[in-house]
Amino acid sequence: MCTIDVVGLYPHIPHNEGLEALKDALGNLEDQVGSEQQGSLHEDILSFAELVLKSNNFEFNGRHYLKKWGTAIGTKMAPSYANVFMDRLERRLIENVEVKPHIWWQYIDNIFIVWTEGEEKLREFFNYLNNAHETIKFICKWSEHEIEFLDVKVLNESGVLETDVFIKPTDSHQYLHHSSCHPGACKRSIPFAQAMHLRRVCSE
Repeated sequence: MCTIDVVGLYPHIPHNEGLEALKDALGNLEDQVGSEQQGSLHEDILSFAELVLKSNNFEFNGRHYLKKWGTAIGTKMAPSYANVFMDRLERRLIENVEVKPHIWWQYIDNIFIVWTEGEEKLREFFNYLNNAHETIKFICKWSEHEIEFLDVKVLNESGVLETDVFIKPTDSHQYLHHSSCHPGACKRSIPFAQAMHLRRVCSE
């Protein structure tokens, strides 16, 4: 079991590649819908995306700068844009490699894979990933027994994958005190949400 993280995804997406990925995604949608109005809308979306990406001005130490690479993390379009870019990049990476992962699941810049071809081939695969793109780099972690992916701990129990909650060591477990003046619904929602989280994540 392996987890792969993209190193600083948002600031490292080249504008031209990101916009090309967005254009491809919109084109695929247009093929499904088949509407001329849809095509015009897609051109507008591409224009707006280019405006957001290439007109990103910020101030530091009293000087103004124009961001020429990547997208700002706080931009509302950034998660969807990054997802579209990574989807296109990952499809290309997987298509072009000879030995492929048994499972490849991606959530924006976090990837979970199951590898069945041995550790040496796994190292070669990671080396391939890190040399396939000029700016997108990956950090990798693997284990035969237990690994963390986002807030899930994945355990290999004799060949069966089971899941439990993963809590980071830095988590202070600070929740709203019941004597707080917050509305009752707010206070009731906290244990409810925690219980729902446990039910969704834990396989047992």
